[in-house]
Amino acid sequence: MNVEVRNEAHSDIAEGVAFYDRQDYGAGEYFFERIFDDIESLSETAGIHETHFGYHRKIASRHPFMIYYRFGQNGR
Repeated sequence: MNVEVRNEAHSDIAEGVAFYDRQDYGAGEYFFERIFDDIESLSETAGIHETHFGYHRKIASRHPFMIYYRFGQNGR
């Protein structure tokens, strides 16, 4: 399964990287890598998460961050 990250999500992730970079050197890069690990894991686990606002919601494994997604044909 292919996982596509929307532009809005890229912006949210960039804001998260900037936030963690202000906290400690390298923390932004760590955040970025872990979030994309979580996103990539959706290729195997998509659909098992609860739905909220019409989207499935995965809780990020290491940061207080939610990943909302749709799956299936045309994202449904």
